[in-house]
Formats: sequence, C-alpha cells, structure tokens
Amino acid sequence: MVKSQKIALTACSIISLNLSHAQDENWKQLFNGRNLDGWSIAIENTPVGTDPKKLISIRDEAVHMYADTPLDQRGDFGVIVTNERYSRFHLDFEYAWGPKKLEPRKDMLRDAGLLYHIADPNKRTWGIWPVSMEYQIQEGDVGDLVFLKVRGLTWMHPDPNNSPGQGEAGLQPEAGGTPLFCNQQDHHYVGRYPVYDKLEGWNRVEAIVHGSESAVHLVNGKIRSRLFRITDDAMKPLSEGHIGLQLEGAEIKYRNIRIRKLAAPLSPATRYVALSQVRGLAPASTELEINNPSSEPIALDLSLTGSDSQLFQATLPAGAPTTLAPQGKIRIRIDFKPSNTTPPARYSTGLQIGPADLGTFVVLQGISLAAPEGDNEPPLQRITDALGIPLDVGGGGLHLNTKAPKIGAGVAANSLVRASDAPVRVTPLARFSPPGEIPLRWHSRGDATRKPIATLADSSKKSDAHQCLFPHWIDGKPSATFDPGSEPFSLVAETAHGAIPLDPSHTQPKVDHPARIFPIHTFLGNPVTNAVLVGFEEATNGDYQDALFLIENVRPSDD
Repeated sequence: MVKSQKIALTACSIISLNLSHAQDENWKQLFNGRNLDGWSIAIENTPVGTDPKKLISIRDEAVHMYADTPLDQRGDFGVIVTNERYSRFHLDFEYAWGPKKLEPRKDMLRDAGLLYHIADPNKRTWGIWPVSMEYQIQEGDVGDLVFLKVRGLTWMHPDPNNSPGQGEAGLQPEAGGTPLFCNQQDHHYVGRYPVYDKLEGWNRVEAIVHGSESAVHLVNGKIRSRLFRITDDAMKPLSEGHIGLQLEGAEIKYRNIRIRKLAAPLSPATRYVALSQVRGLAPASTELEINNPSSEPIALDLSLTGSDSQLFQATLPAGAPTTLAPQGKIRIRIDFKPSNTTPPARYSTGLQIGPADLGTFVVLQGISLAAPEGDNEPPLQRITDALGIPLDVGGGGLHLNTKAPKIGAGVAANSLVRASDAPVRVTPLARFSPPGEIPLRWHSRGDATRKPIATLADSSKKSDAHQCLFPHWIDGKPSATFDPGSEPFSLVAETAHGAIPLDPSHTQPKVDHPARIFPIHTFLGNPVTNAVLVGFEEATNGDYQDALFLIENVRPSDD
C-alpha cells in the first residue's frame, strides 16, 4: 500500500474558491472607462457598428445601457463584442440594475447576459444573439447556463419538480446532479440553482473558462454553475471566441471589466471518478494521476465540497510536495468510505485540486450497497449516472421492461458492426450478479460458433468482484480487443446459470430481450464516438446490470 498523508479538506455545499495570482499584473482592462475602444456594437434592426437611438452610453466609468432611452420607447436588444478573441481566461466585472424596464420586457424580469466563445459575431442563432455560450444575467438567475446553438456537458436536478424556476433544473455534480449533454438545435436553458445575486447595488460576475474543456460561473464569489466539454453545433470543440455583453430591455450598468489570460491548468487522467462499496466487503479506493502541462509550478491544495463530502477522502503520497512542478505528475489516492449505517444510494462530491483558475475539478461518485446481490443491487440508471454517462435507460427502478423492443434511449438491435478497420474494444463497467467467472464471447450473425473475447474474474481474489463498478478481466487488464471483421456480429455472456445472448435467436433466453444496446456519446465526462453500452440480464427481472460493457468502434447493425 502506498503511504500517504492526509490533507485538510474543506467540506461544504457552497464554496468560494481561492484564485491564484488574484492581484497580479496580468489583469487587462477590457473597458477603459471612457469609450468603447476595443469593442464593436450590434443592435437589432440597425447596421452593425451603429447605435442611432443612443442606447449605449458611458457614464461614471461604466457602460450604461438605456440610460437616456424614454420609457415609452422600445428597448431594442443588442450586444457589445470585444474585437479580440479569448480561449483560456478569467473574466471579472461588476453590474448593477437601473430602474427602467422597457418593451418588449417591460413586465418581465430584468435580463441581460455575458456571452463568450463567440466564433463569429455576425453568425446569429436567436434574434440578435450570436452563436455562443451565455452566462445569464437576470434577476434571481445570474450565472445560469444558456446554450446559444452550442453544446456542452452539465448536470441536472434529479427531482426537478422540487426545484422551481426558469429553464430546466440544474444541480451541481458535487450536490448530486445527473449528467446531461445539452444539444438542442436553437437554445437550451439550464437554471434553478441557489440564488446568489441581489437586485440592489453592484454584483460581481466571474467566469473561469479553459477553452473547450471547462467553464465555471461565479456570482459574488459563489459557484453557480459548471460546464464541461463545450462544442459547436457540429460537435467540434469550441475553444475560443469573442466576448460580449448584452442589452436586453432592462437598464443595466457594467464596470471594472477586466480579463486575465490563463495558462493550461492541471490535467487529470479523468474528470470523473466512480467507486462502489458493498458493506462489509472490499474497501473502495483508486488513484488519480494529475499532470501539470504548464511552464509554472501549481499548488496542490485539495478540497472536497458537496453534499456527501464526508464519505470521501483524497490524499497525496507521503512526503509529496505541496506544488506540482512544470511538466510534473503525481497520483492522488481517492477513497469512498460509507459507514455501516450509510443507506444504499449514489453519493456525490467534488474534488478541487489546486486553485480555481489553474487547478482542476474532478467529480467523485460513490455507489453504496447494504449487502450483495438481489434487491440490494443498484439500478442501471444509478450506475450510468455515477459513470458520467448522460443516458435514459428506460426507468430509475431496478426492474426494467424485458418485453419492449427497446427501452429509454436504447435501440432495437440484436447485433453490432465494426465502425472502422481498427479492433473493437470492450471495457467492463459494472457487474452485479451471482459470483463466478463470466466469459464474454462473440459470434457472427447466424453462426452458432462462439469465439472468446475475455473473461470476468470470480471473487476468489477480490471479494466484491461480482458486485462492483469496473470489474476485472481475469488477466487484470482494463479492456480487451478483438476483430470481428466487417460483417455484423453479436455477443454472448456465459454465466453459471446459462448463456445470455444479445441476439435472442441464438439460444433460448429466459426473457424476450436478455440484453440491451444503448448508444452513448459521453463516458466519465469525456466524449466517445462509435460507442454503445451492452447490458445483460441473467435472470428475469430486467435489471440489465448483471454484466455491463462499454463497446467501442461499433455501431448498431441496421440489417
């Protein structure tokens, strides 16, 4: 066992993050307090670069929207956009509402917004608004996420009916939010987070953005929302763009607008860590490698935050330095430690490694079981949520439909076909079944001959090998590969109680559909292409997590 030193961790549901070099000279003023040099104007129904109604003015070193606009005049919408583009940055400014509300939002909440990653200010998606990611600025909703024809991974409230407000109900991953890759065609609004803004006086806005990798929205020093994996509408990484400030029918002032370009932050091997633990069986732990790709040392402060932080622990190796050298790497141990009275459920927390601007944030997930097997096992939906896979599996209960041709976001297919000439890769993600080895085999469609892929280990060496996330192959490798050729093929999991076919015509299964195929695009918070989940049902209850595999370089066969 690697000796380690425990690091003092902050456990809370809301944190104000420490920032590195907060007062250094690298801050650049985006607004000089006198004019809009360095910015361009776009207002609806007017030529770009013009403001014939004088909707925008400079007063008391602030950009003042609608300061001189009469109350009986329409408050035309618009945006001011930086001439320069930014990729990795920490943006910081203040805003305050004025008293005016104008048509067409005269009887609505005061509204404005910060736009970033504007690839082309002239490419519009919704009225005057350019294609971009929006940090919402609206009464009670400051820091919400608005996807203006861009896409990204965020987290949703598992019980939205108890989270009233505008848009779809979001919830931070460290508070138990479930992953969702937002990809609506026009715009997608995620909000209903705790309120940190105030109607009177000045509010502080901060956005910490690292290219297409991540973004954090802070309001008055508190984290409101998070975002991973920002892409354009074609799913290509959206890593840079212009920055814009909206005028949207409500009087508003912006001041002290500054930005600091950032170096590449600490890089984790994965942005998600998922562990499982059966009460009384093997402890749940893993190691996470962290790299420093920058040319400067970065502090290695560790802090846990979230609703279940008391169940997790993060430690550095004994004697490890408190900073990570340029191009250096280190492995952090992560433990999931539910007690003997912890109810069976999915548990969440977040691990912040290093400062908010140059460190990294990792989502920690734990699945606790009171005992092995039977109704003690976790439902498939709980498993996919913990693995950072945005997916509707057909229900949140343990028992799913075994008769319907497809369930949830699954497909009605019994075979797969290789997507490219490369080998097919198979990674076991979960196993909740009786003990014993489970060989996984493949066969060509219509051919009874089964060929070996790999075998899941029994519980002789690891007591929970049959009741855990990431079960081992008997050779200890995390994945196995095979080459099925270019023709459609199917899979069979062989258990002590008989063969479980993906194609029901291959054997005589106990249920109509003994296995399910679910196409996926995200795993552990990272993009995957040409990938499916295949879940097998050994008995008759339809839990489809007796053996759950990630199959890559495949697509469901249409033949």
